[in-house]
Parts: sequence; structure tokens; C-alpha cells
Amino acid sequence: MEADLAVPELCRELGISSATFYKWRSKYGGVDVSLMARVKELEAEIVTEALKKNGEAISPPRDGPTCRAGS
Repeated sequence: MEADLAVPELCRELGISSATFYKWRSKYGGVDVSLMARVKELEAEIVTEALKKNGEAISPPRDGPTCRAGS
């Protein structure tokens, strides 16, 4: 992001509203880039674990009457 752009021009380039820009700035304005990268890593790990657990919970039994291998 270029520091010499005015907010309205930057918003046009990004395709966002000024309200969105200021909302994001208030939420993430003081966050360091390395911290944000770590937060994204943690979110990805959480999603992976949740999907893994969710998939295990809804998987049908493999040796029950609903699974007839070779039939």
C-alpha cells in the first residue's frame, strides 16, 4: 500500500468503501505484519482441525450394513 495515496483514491483502487477502510483501520491499524501473519496461520490451523473433527463425527461406519465392499 502506498502511503502517498489519499483515502478515497486508495478505496477506489481496492474497490472498497471509505467506511470499510476506516473500519479495517480501527480494527487492524496497530497490528504488526508478522503478528497478522501468525493470526492467519492460527486461523488456518483451527479451520483444519475443526473440519477434521467434523468429518470424523459425520463419517459413516466402514464395517456396518451400509458398507458392502465387493457386492
